[in-house]
Amino acid sequence: MRLWTVLLLYLVWVFVGAGALAPALWWLAHGLADWTGANWASALADHPFHRYVSRCVQVLALVGMVPFARALGCRGAADLGWHREPHWFQHLGVAGGLGLASFLAALALELGLGWREWRLDLGLGLVLRRALGGVVAGVAVALAEETLFRGLLLGALRRVTGDPIALAISTLIYAAVHFLERSSTPAVVEMGSGWVAVGQMFAGFGAADRLVPRFFTLLTAGAAMGWWFWRTGGLHGAVALHATWVLGIKLRGGLTRAGEGEWHSRGSDWVALASALVVLALTIWVLRHRGAGRQGEGRTREESGAESNQRTVT
Repeated sequence: MRLWTVLLLYLVWVFVGAGALAPALWWLAHGLADWTGANWASALADHPFHRYVSRCVQVLALVGMVPFARALGCRGAADLGWHREPHWFQHLGVAGGLGLASFLAALALELGLGWREWRLDLGLGLVLRRALGGVVAGVAVALAEETLFRGLLLGALRRVTGDPIALAISTLIYAAVHFLERSSTPAVVEMGSGWVAVGQMFAGFGAADRLVPRFFTLLTAGAAMGWWFWRTGGLHGAVALHATWVLGIKLRGGLTRAGEGEWHSRGSDWVALASALVVLALTIWVLRHRGAGRQGEGRTREESGAESNQRTVT
């Protein structure tokens, strides 16, 4: 089907392209540092090679979103879920509240058990900067990823496979992409170093201790955000939930530090999974029983014309 061909080409563009581009950018940065001697060039060259690879993956993914969307027949923002579905403002508040409450509850448990501790050496100015940075990162990440994984990918899959299967496939892809690991930095960067690093990013799938529970936490979180899109037809709830979770992760990492021992880290992983499961259960309950949205409400323009566009996607 056309959908799978387009998806495969998009993944090749992102990962194969990143492997080819990263060494060239690394050489360019070091050449500029040697040639100019400027502080900004030296700072750029000081970044480890794995960061060049990960940034190339992110940039190519964003750049490729436009042709990816057009190839799947998307004609505008409304086709991606960016429209005012019924109760959209309520979706923002409820989903954002669920995300914020789950983060605070999980952090309180970790602090109470001694798995995390406050960083008391931080000044007020630094705390405020990190909080603001978390807000900016949360909004930016949520807008980009929800547009891609829910609005574009899940929206296209719904027209081909049906809602439950589409939700399962898009959630699996979302979790797999976010489970990618940081690659190692080679002693010498060569032409093929980028592709070696890309391959190393998938190493986590072969380690059972990493799959459980972290991969299942990602699956649960993706399912919760996908459920918001599926039941409401819009991205407002999914974006609010995603943004507050990213904000929570940034604040947790910036304002607290881990306790001693590997067991504490494993315990925190299980707390994250439990938190995500609670949010998923509450999301399903709220959208089914509280009138925040019904399946089929707020259908996008793309879904309304699904019959006429079926040949475009299949």
